Order: sequence, then structure tokens, then C-alpha cells
Amino acid sequence: LSELRDIIALQHFLWIDLEDLALKPEERRSEDVFVGTNDHVAEQLLLDATRSGFMVDGQEFDFAKEVRRDNLQSAGSEVELLKRAFCDRVVSAIERCLGEDPPPRLLQAVTTAMSQSGLANLEQACFAPQVAVSGGDQQLKFVLRSLAPEGPWDLELSIRKAGFEQCIVYRHPLGASPTAESMVKDDEDAAPIACSPKSHFSKWCHVRYSVVGPERHVQVDTVSLFREHCLMDRSGRPLPGFAPPSTWPACNCFPPLRAIAARAWGRCLVLLRLARGRAELGKD
Repeated sequence: LSELRDIIALQHFLWIDLEDLALKPEERRSEDVFVGTNDHVAEQLLLDATRSGFMVDGQEFDFAKEVRRDNLQSAGSEVELLKRAFCDRVVSAIERCLGEDPPPRLLQAVTTAMSQSGLANLEQACFAPQVAVSGGDQQLKFVLRSLAPEGPWDLELSIRKAGFEQCIVYRHPLGASPTAESMVKDDEDAAPIACSPKSHFSKWCHVRYSVVGPERHVQVDTVSLFREHCLMDRSGRPLPGFAPPSTWPACNCFPPLRAIAARAWGRCLVLLRLARGRAELGKD
């Protein structure tokens, strides 16, 4: 049930983002900005690109690896030019992956998801304590692949943090996970927890974009979602409620059924929110 709850929440946030793209910029809930020749590329993707890893139809893009490989300095005008060229290559690969003439809204939705905006949806959807870490390594990765020339397109988003020796655990806005409740205080009372550098946590999701109907409407479905928190004390013992799972969760069981349920609930939440908004307008 917790997995389905997370999937439904992520589906809702994705629908909100997709619905926003149909609104005028001044009416949108988010502050996402789109740039490029036709304003179809999320600016946030360009801001994040050099700090993330990408795999687009099997082609890897990782600026940090390129810098290490070519023994470049981390600053200077030359590197700034390389960063812009790297962003151009990433965007070009995404555009090729989405086909010869992708709907503008598809390019906007996919490039938004392949940025901090998409990871924020994943973070917010996970009904679990939020963990802030000090130090360590962070890996952000986006994998986009086309299943056919005209779609659909599968997108995987993942974040992994490891090697940190201190963290703060915050209660989820809707309440803490029962298995970790003993570890979590109210946000204002949260204190740093010393932990082993072997500690890590990961969040990953798989979503699918498609274009349907003669009007080429863009559709997005959440296929699966996985989260893992493995926090250990200085002695290497798991902290209560944060032991690693013995096996990878069965998050690929009945994906069509979960996708249908998530889509239905996501649409219900959007319609409910729209109905409330209209009711408020009626009162005015």
C-alpha cells in the first residue's frame, strides 16, 4: 500500500506539471521557465545539466566524467564554453529521442522532468522521513529511451546519496513512517545524527510519456517507484527503522494495474482541485 500511495502521489504531481503547460505563464502554479528557439526546453534542465548524469537512447552524457577525462580545470572561460556545448548536446539528444516532430508540450514536459523539478516531485511523493545529509556524494541520473519512433518514451529518474557521516531526519509533512517514528522528532527539535559513512539512501522512479489521439495529446503514467533508506550508526549497526531491505522491493509487479490506478487517482485529484477552484470563483 505504501508503494501505491507513493505512485499515486507522483502521478498527481506529474499531472499538475502537465496541466500547467496548457496554461498561460502568468496562470501557472510553478515558476518553470522555458528557453530555446521556440521556448520548448526547461531552463532548469540547462541549469542542472552539468551536475547530473544522462543516458539518452543509450548515449551517456556526464560532464564531471568529461572534465576528469580531459583533465580540465573546474573554472574559467574555457570550461564555461564547454558547459554550454554540453547542454546543447544533451538537448539535441533529447530532441532526437522524441522524434522528428514532437509536440512542444512533450518536449517541455520531458525536459522539466529531467531536472531538479522532476526530482522534487519524486522527493515530495515519497511518504517517508526526509533526510538532510552533511557531506558525502550525490548522484543524480536521468535515463530516457524511446520504445518506438513515435513513442512511448520511458524516463527513469534517480537520486542517491552516500558516504555522509551526519544527517538530520525530518518528519514527512503528512506524518512519519511508523517504522522510523522513534527516530524522528518535530522539525524544530530535529538534531544531527552521527552515522557511518556506509550509510546511503536512494529514490528512483520510472514514468512513461506517450502521445495519443489525432490531436497528439501528451500523456504521462507512473510505472514504478522505489525508495530505500539505509542509515547506520558509527559501529555499522542499522539505526532503528532504517535497515536496508533484504531484497529489492517487488515494484514491478502488475505495472499496468498500478499505472491505471495511479492515473485514475491522479485525474480525480486534479478534477477535485479544479472543482474547488470553480466553487471559490462562484462564491466571489
